Formats: sequence, C-alpha cells, structure tokens
Amino acid sequence: MEPADPNLAGVDLATVKELLGNQDIQTTLRYAHLAQDHKREAIARIGKLVTMDT
Repeated sequence: MEPADPNLAGVDLATVKELLGNQDIQTTLRYAHLAQDHKREAIARIGKLVTMDT
C-alpha cells in the first residue's frame, strides 16, 4: 500500500499517520505529494480522452 492511498480516499493525514504508525506527521507528509501527483496524472489522462471524443 502506498502511504498516500488512504489520503486519496478522503482520509485525513492525522489518521493516515496513526494507521501507518508514524511517530511524526512530517514522515506522513513526505508521501502526501504522491496524492497530488496521482491526481495530476488522472486529469491528464481524462483530458486526452475528452479531446479524442470532441
């Protein structure tokens, strides 16, 4: 499991920190950017599909 996966499901980072057993929120935050990268990639893929349909 990617540490960012629960964040993508709308789980707050404090809960993700607890579930992963991280002592410091900074450890969890290191992976938070992965969620954003994942969203950007999804938007780019969807954009290509929409462009193909028009």
